[in-house]
Amino acid sequence: MESPNHRIPVRFGHWSSAQAGEVVLVGATIPAPDGIAVAIWDGEHGAGCACCGGRSRLAAVLSSLFVSAMRGERPRFSAIVVDLDNSADASLRDALRTDRFLAARYVIA
Repeated sequence: MESPNHRIPVRFGHWSSAQAGEVVLVGATIPAPDGIAVAIWDGEHGAGCACCGGRSRLAAVLSSLFVSAMRGERPRFSAIVVDLDNSADASLRDALRTDRFLAARYVIA
């Protein structure tokens, strides 16, 4: 098992705090600053929908970000900055604690 120090930090805050090489997870389109990737959580699916296999949609988005970076389909990233509403923040914090795939790859900073 990897040391927690090798996990990708997840910070909660305004998207403008992101730095080059990081990904911003937002609920709507924003002007993407240079060197910062943007992932949009559309909020269309609820927890337990059939397409997410019982996982929350936010968990599926974070999993997809990680896997696509490892496959070389998107640049690797050093951290994620989450700029979502409070209910989505709570759902994501829960997923980071309880989803084994996410817990092994991400850590709340």
